[in-house]
Amino acid sequence: MRLPQEWNSSHILPSVYLLKQEYERAFCAAEENLMADWQNVIIDLRTVYNIVLKKQDYERALKIAEAVCTISDCLGSGLNQGLDMLVEVYLLRKEMEQAQIAFERYTDWLIECYGPSEKRYGSKVFFAEFYEQKLSGRKESGQEAAELNLLQVMYQAITLDMRYEDIRQTEAYQRGIKRLEKYL
Repeated sequence: MRLPQEWNSSHILPSVYLLKQEYERAFCAAEENLMADWQNVIIDLRTVYNIVLKKQDYERALKIAEAVCTISDCLGSGLNQGLDMLVEVYLLRKEMEQAQIAFERYTDWLIECYGPSEKRYGSKVFFAEFYEQKLSGRKESGQEAAELNLLQVMYQAITLDMRYEDIRQTEAYQRGIKRLEKYL
């Protein structure tokens, strides 16, 4: 039997494992698919977001940013969150109060994902095995200490990014930066 060309066989594999009562393999395969598909959806949404920004359609960009935040809030994971997008749209729309609120949420989220708690591998509801496998694999290999400090990278990016110029002197920006600095 051949699958139709538009079907991705990796998406059928978890069901095959499930039918064979190979539950652990089914779960791991489904988790891997979900992680890959979700990341691809976010990449595509960010591409559409950047296109509508170029067209200065800020209302549509805001809706896309909110969608990325909603998806990421449900599944949870590192750089796929859309809070940076919200800050950018609010700044472009000259909604400084909203931009400041979003900026503080963004810095808090960076600390949550890349600080001591390391929630970068996604919500344990959806990615429990994946999360544990990544963390244990990093600890066993000694990779933990040598890994790139993404919080440091994000801090440098934020402090150098000219998009944040309009809020740099605000208390909200200063608070967010000070919180980031505590974990560097």
